[in-house]
Amino acid sequence: MNEKLLDQSKEPVPAVGMETATSPIALMQKDPDLDNLRKALKTIQIQGKTGLSGALSSCFKQHSNDITSLVISGDGAFMATCSRDFSIHLWNLGTRSIKIVFRYNAIPSAVSLSFNGNYLACGFADKIVKLYDSYRNSEIATFKGHANPVLSVACSQDGKFVTSGSTQGVIKVWNIQRKAEEFSLNSGNQDVVSMKFSFDGKYLGVASKDTQVRVWNFFRRALEYNYRHDRSLICINFSNDSKYVVSGDEDSKIKVFSLSENKELCILAGHERLIYDVSFSPDNKYIASASQDATIKIWNFEEKKEEFTIKNEESIVKAVSFHPQGKYFVSAYSSGCVRFNTFKNDHPFIDFTGFESGFNYLDFNPTGEFLMSTATNGEIKVWNIAKQCEEYTISGIENASHCAKFSPNGLWFGTCHNDSSVKLWNLADRSLIANFTGCERSTYCIAFSSDNKFLAATDGRCTIKVWDISTKVLEAEFFGHTEPALTLEFSPDGRFLAAGANDKFIRIWSIYEKKEVLKLVGHRYSVYSICYMPNGRFLASGSHDGTVRIWNLETGTEEFSFIHGAAVRVVKISSDGRFLFSTGERGIAKVWNLLGRYEEHNFEGFNDNIYSACISPDCKIIAVGTSDKILRLLNVEKLSQDGTPETGLKAGFSPDNTMLVTKSPDNQLKAYSLKTGEEVKSGTFQLVPPTEKSFNPNSILDFEFQNFHKFQTTLRHLENSHYEKILWPNIVFTNLKFSVTHFLAYLGMSDLISKLCENGSLALIPDIYGHLPIYYSIKAQHQETTELLLDHMCKLTETETLSFTKYFSWCSLTKDLPDIIRNSSSILDTFLACALFRQNKHVYFGTPLSTLPMFKNSEFMDSSPNDYAIDTEIKSPLVFKRTPFAMSLEASTNSSIEMADAILSSTNRDIFRTEVIKYYIQYKWSELQFWVYLYTIILWANIILILIFFEYPSIYLAIALLIVNFFLFFWELIQFFVSPIAYITSLMNYLDIFRLGTTIAYAVLILFYEKDYDVLTWFMMTCNLLRGVTGFRAFNNTRYYIRLLSECMYNMKDFLIVFVYTILSLGILNMISGSSIILSFESLWSASFGLVAGKSDNFYDNSIIQHFTFMVAVTINLIIMLNMIISILGDSFDEFQLNAEIYNYSEMLEVIYEAEQLIRVFSSRVDRYGYFHACVHAYNSGNSQWKGKIMDVRDFIRGKFLNEDLKPLVENNRKVVEANINENLGQKIEMVEKNVQEKMSLSIKTVNDRVSGIEGKIGTLEGKMDNLQSSVDAILSLLQDKGSS
Repeated sequence: MNEKLLDQSKEPVPAVGMETATSPIALMQKDPDLDNLRKALKTIQIQGKTGLSGALSSCFKQHSNDITSLVISGDGAFMATCSRDFSIHLWNLGTRSIKIVFRYNAIPSAVSLSFNGNYLACGFADKIVKLYDSYRNSEIATFKGHANPVLSVACSQDGKFVTSGSTQGVIKVWNIQRKAEEFSLNSGNQDVVSMKFSFDGKYLGVASKDTQVRVWNFFRRALEYNYRHDRSLICINFSNDSKYVVSGDEDSKIKVFSLSENKELCILAGHERLIYDVSFSPDNKYIASASQDATIKIWNFEEKKEEFTIKNEESIVKAVSFHPQGKYFVSAYSSGCVRFNTFKNDHPFIDFTGFESGFNYLDFNPTGEFLMSTATNGEIKVWNIAKQCEEYTISGIENASHCAKFSPNGLWFGTCHNDSSVKLWNLADRSLIANFTGCERSTYCIAFSSDNKFLAATDGRCTIKVWDISTKVLEAEFFGHTEPALTLEFSPDGRFLAAGANDKFIRIWSIYEKKEVLKLVGHRYSVYSICYMPNGRFLASGSHDGTVRIWNLETGTEEFSFIHGAAVRVVKISSDGRFLFSTGERGIAKVWNLLGRYEEHNFEGFNDNIYSACISPDCKIIAVGTSDKILRLLNVEKLSQDGTPETGLKAGFSPDNTMLVTKSPDNQLKAYSLKTGEEVKSGTFQLVPPTEKSFNPNSILDFEFQNFHKFQTTLRHLENSHYEKILWPNIVFTNLKFSVTHFLAYLGMSDLISKLCENGSLALIPDIYGHLPIYYSIKAQHQETTELLLDHMCKLTETETLSFTKYFSWCSLTKDLPDIIRNSSSILDTFLACALFRQNKHVYFGTPLSTLPMFKNSEFMDSSPNDYAIDTEIKSPLVFKRTPFAMSLEASTNSSIEMADAILSSTNRDIFRTEVIKYYIQYKWSELQFWVYLYTIILWANIILILIFFEYPSIYLAIALLIVNFFLFFWELIQFFVSPIAYITSLMNYLDIFRLGTTIAYAVLILFYEKDYDVLTWFMMTCNLLRGVTGFRAFNNTRYYIRLLSECMYNMKDFLIVFVYTILSLGILNMISGSSIILSFESLWSASFGLVAGKSDNFYDNSIIQHFTFMVAVTINLIIMLNMIISILGDSFDEFQLNAEIYNYSEMLEVIYEAEQLIRVFSSRVDRYGYFHACVHAYNSGNSQWKGKIMDVRDFIRGKFLNEDLKPLVENNRKVVEANINENLGQKIEMVEKNVQEKMSLSIKTVNDRVSGIEGKIGTLEGKMDNLQSSVDAILSLLQDKGSS
């Protein structure tokens, strides 16, 4: 782990003594959701100590001392262990119990089993090898012959031989049948510490302390391969296909060698101490290693990297071995403990048999308590899931039923029949409610709308009929398919009906518009099943072509697809939209991860076609009906009926939530500190059982539909804080559905999250509270992580191919939006600018029903054009937008007030420029306009009453005045109690308090004391008039100027201080220069201030000093100061224009916020969540206000100067430059070509000359050789003549 990741992995805990109100710990105490996340992470990290990981790892302590060796028989039925306690245990793996115990008076060093477990061989320190009969529980033979202690033994795969290795490199092979030595091998002169037979029996692998890996051909008794380590070897093993050998040494290195390629494949490094044992998984995809560093590491052999680590802080891991079926691996420890570690997990199931026929349809009721099955012979049964038995059989239904389905309210069920009828039944007494007729031929399937309003059915004449359940009349009839529809599904909002048919098409109709709106083309054969995603934006379909396709209903195109492997009969979506379950022919049943787009799980064990299946509403049970007459309930949570895990260990927390408390089956309590993770040895412990909405420690191993291997791997990384090794951030844990990203966001792991965002593997999944990971990064005050996640969501909107992930992430923002806005991220405005999605890419032309923009709060994600426009001759281009997440738009509810408060408290004021905020404020304004005007009228009525009271003081007017002011006072109290801190920090509220006090005091003095105080009256009236000015905020045309006035005064505040100072200074100078030092208001203020208004009478001209003072006064006050005021006001106006949108909408929202708080006191409204829709002009921005000099300059630069002046100039220059470059480049190319040709000609000539020279030399040489040959011939001839003579 690099240093930065190490720093980030620390939990956000402040320094000691610094637990302030805003510290993470204080926030956790205030926020139970955050506290539950913290407890979940801590529990995962200490699960190994607490025993909560029992379903992953169960421990059996049968030996009293260090275990020296462990082996599992090839058939997986038995396991043998030996220990320094002088015992050898033979285990029955079916029951995980000890079958036989063998004892001897020497320490056993190694043990081995024959393939079927018939024979058990053990080597001892006293130089002998013993062979035992596992079935007869007797010793067969004792092999003697080693001169040194035996260190290793191995049984051949055919059960005919036992090999043993000792010190000094001696290997002996013993014949079991003859009970004698067969032959021996020499493996150097160092200790033979480990040996294993390959699974095909051909090779014997030997590991020696001389760093050599020797692989002997057992049949030929010859050394075939030899490999080397850098340090002494400790262990060796073969892959199950006998192609690879793996070995571990005392330098913590693991090496893998390929026998077929005769080379070293890889080195697996990661352990800190020597390697005691290694083992391949049965599929050869993984390697397990046991080390002296007290860890087991699982290595991904295909990717040559570590998968996860299992720590054991109590003792050293001495041995590890995979079970032949690959479901678990067994590890042995120096403490004498044997631990079974789950590696693969099959879902438990219950089968119901004895049926006369297969199944057509299965359906859970809305609560998941009952399952309704429709058999192919028409028999309908209802099953009690909790009791796991048949509840009753529905009798009295004539004609065979193809399909029986529960209604969404759980009160009825519908059936379709061979006689073309569709019937609706009362579930309670099974009485007939309605018989819907009109279909032709048999009816194949039915569907209920989610609001229980409509019932649809399809018949054999390719017709789809829809009935209104309440009126029992035909609502709509749809045509289009050329062959019968085999599956029907209403959209989640009940507005659309989709049908898949034998003609390989999927058609979607609008129920209310009574027309086809979409046709999905892509399948090659019949469409058997369809299912809507929970958000209604996507549709899944399964076909006879063996594919599962996901359709984007916004674009009408295929989003992505899966290859199922056989005809798909059923597709079902989990309630959270993360998984898809598909079943079909050849018994194939799979779970697909829709976010990761990969196969999550493959259910095995089905022997025949699966024509029906369904998922319970809580996604814990899958019901499957096969054609071989079996009804199977797959339980995705491996719990007993009372919810206790398999270990029997129950867990909860102490009353103060500082300790995790466990309770064993014998009622013993243990407590573990959540701060340190250590067991608390002393004290009285109390276990508080978890509630439904709190974290349940027993749920950390609930993996539901998720791939168990990926789940376990990620769980181990979380347990060991190896966050940088996490590959699957979308895996969720515990009953609260916390994803990995939730934990990473809470920890502030921004670098790791950034990496996961870049590789496209990250989706934002809500937990059971509806919180996204962003919420926890905000609460834990990790701003960098928050901005990273916000930026990730923005990027999702820009990437069309990730639209499924985009909708999934954005649809879950409902709960967290106020916290995100209140966080005031620097990219919050960018984020909110992405929060309003266009309904589609098309522009609709119609006549708006009212002034644009128009807004609507709807329970449906999509809106209809008919909601906003009609079709006339005068048409406008319109687009429809909506939020992908639901919002509480009901005025004056807690959520609505919270949203307004969040927007107002955000320090990123640019959010008021975003469409979603502007439209939201306009919508709320229209909803609360009456109350806003009423409050304004009361403010102005108060002023009018005061003016009338001036002229006609009476008790009646005083009472009316007091009533109005009591209402205003009551309103101030409401604001104070709702938000006391915000109230006391607003200057306007102090003005309100002062106004109330002076108004009531004035009325009391006039009525009861008949006294009129001018100063009090002036202050009272001033305050009321100032407060009355704020009433103009209720009107669009005056709100602008009121805010402009206040902004100008605010911008001038510093200047006014200087201005007052100069006036007082000039007044003092004028008083002194006139030799009349009289401190009065007139001399100090009036004389110099009057000059600003053009009044100079108060300035005397009796002396030169007075003249000079007058000139200074005119220069400073009349010329400089007035021009400065004009300049400041001009700049303020321009600055105001730049932020006019912000000021306008913030003012509106402040008024809305005040009105909602008042209404909330008098009415108790319930939050009503819906999607916010807007209909706007497709092209007009609607902003025609003058933007001031600065904006004019910007527009000039962007418009006229940039487009008309600069761009043409740059374009002309570019053309000239290009022409010059082309001309010069052409000339240079010609010159280069000419030079190249000249040089090539010269080179060719030179080469030719050289070749000619060489040819000449060769000719000369050939001539010389000819002469030489002639001379040789002459000499030979001469010699021959002499010989003859």
